[in-house]
Amino acid sequence: MTDSDEELMLIGEIVVDHAENLFIHACVHTDFCIQEVGNVVVFGGVNRLIWHPKHGFYCDKKYCTQNFMESMKEMMVKSI
Repeated sequence: MTDSDEELMLIGEIVVDHAENLFIHACVHTDFCIQEVGNVVVFGGVNRLIWHPKHGFYCDKKYCTQNFMESMKEMMVKSI
């Protein structure tokens, strides 16, 4: 594995850990999973949190409860 590959793996681990922490703080840890990996990474089952390399994390409003979206909005302001 090259240094570049190791750095990419580390970035992936950081993104996954942060997403999981967001689900924990939103009190929906049991909903945490990795749904899809492609141009974006989609986390969650009932509540879908998307990570885009350029735009960061955001909620997929079609697949989120109101409570989850409110929790995410609060955490993004606090930078958890």
